[in-house]
Amino acid sequence: MSIRVDLLGFWVVTSGALGIPCLGASQQARVTISVTPDSLLVAPGLEDRAFLTIANSSDSTLFDVRFTSLAASGIHIRFADARLPEVRAHAVLATILFVARDSNGTRPAAIVIRTDYRSGRLRTPSIVLSSVKLIGSQEAPDQVADVKLSSSTETITEKQPGKVFVIVTNKLDLPLSVGRISSRSPVFTAVDSSLGGSIPPYGSAAFEINLRTPGRLQPGRYPIVFDVALSWPSRTGTRRANVLVPHEVELGVFAEVAVLKVLSVPSFLLLPGFLMIIAYQLMWQFQRILRGAKPGEPAFSPTSPSFWVIAITLSGLMALVYPRDYLTAYGTRDLVEVWLVSTLLGAVVSAAWFNWRYVWTTPTTTDLPVTILRKLARQGLGIEREQVTINGGDTRYLLQRMPEGDDQVWVGAPILLTWQSGATDDDRKRLFDLRTRGKAGPLADFLDEAKTRQVIEIDWRPTGATPRPVSEVTPAGKGQIVEA
Repeated sequence: MSIRVDLLGFWVVTSGALGIPCLGASQQARVTISVTPDSLLVAPGLEDRAFLTIANSSDSTLFDVRFTSLAASGIHIRFADARLPEVRAHAVLATILFVARDSNGTRPAAIVIRTDYRSGRLRTPSIVLSSVKLIGSQEAPDQVADVKLSSSTETITEKQPGKVFVIVTNKLDLPLSVGRISSRSPVFTAVDSSLGGSIPPYGSAAFEINLRTPGRLQPGRYPIVFDVALSWPSRTGTRRANVLVPHEVELGVFAEVAVLKVLSVPSFLLLPGFLMIIAYQLMWQFQRILRGAKPGEPAFSPTSPSFWVIAITLSGLMALVYPRDYLTAYGTRDLVEVWLVSTLLGAVVSAAWFNWRYVWTTPTTTDLPVTILRKLARQGLGIEREQVTINGGDTRYLLQRMPEGDDQVWVGAPILLTWQSGATDDDRKRLFDLRTRGKAGPLADFLDEAKTRQVIEIDWRPTGATPRPVSEVTPAGKGQIVEA
């Protein structure tokens, strides 16, 4: 029995959909249901409508006419007049059919409308089934508009904001409204979003977007997505859509590329150590010039591995003591501060070290013999020194290493030691051993102690021949600067 009912229902639905009279009754063949238009547009969140017409071509009045529809997932159907008291013979009546679709619902291919009525003297119940096609939106966003980006800015910095133009071309024969153009990015702190505007049919418009970076960043390429809101009229109401346009932007720190390129430094992270070494060597040369010496060759060259070993080590120390973490993000302020701190630190250390070495190793005209011996020791020199002839034919001893093109060199007379009456054989033997060893430092210690005990007298030979700088010298052999 159930099989016969199912087959009968299938025939009823099919017959109604094709406009064939249902149930095979001659009376029903004269009752037709039509929907104008024959298809409805069901876009998510919108409602479409159509005229539902019942035409009674029979000689009998139709009573208690009711319109219903079969349930369809995601589709909501309602009638302006779901019930008509009667439809007279040879009359036509119409009502309005409303169809809406859930935003998240699926779209069926069609809906079935059932019309129930009674007719004849016996008020015999009858039904007519008809179907209405459901179509989706015929206007996808890519069919509505073409959205492109244009930008001539290669690198954006916090001092040089970038500009991006969003070009929208209207593909419709209707006006297209461009709403707010916003952006999404993990880096940009501020984007001047455009408020959009209206574009005439088949027209184009460019909308300017300003990009501003944060004060501190990690240079590199970063993604940004522009969200363009579009709206346009349709027969179901105003349609809306969003077009997402991805883009990549190069972010940098103002003047960083130029600075690193000029200095040939591969990364900002290595800049502090590089600057410290360069500043140290420049200050060292400057101090030499101030002291009357010619500038020498730098101790370290940026092309040598030893230079970068020291530079990387100093850069690591700077990263630890710097008040802000520039290993993950930095800006122009960090670049300026690191530059100034690094160069000043290198120059100050160089000046301090040079002056310490100069004061502690360079002779002066007021130095005593023991002081000269100690300065020789600080230079790593012994009492065996080069003899030179200076202007006038006098023979002196070099109080520094043999010069390599310096404008002047320090020379001094021999140091004469004279024993006093209190000297012992041990004193004489110890002096002999120290002179044999040739160490200037231990000899200076012994002479200080012996002079305190007043067993030896120390002076220049000749007396008053204090150290002095000279411009030209002629090598004349070697000898001990200390004579006893």
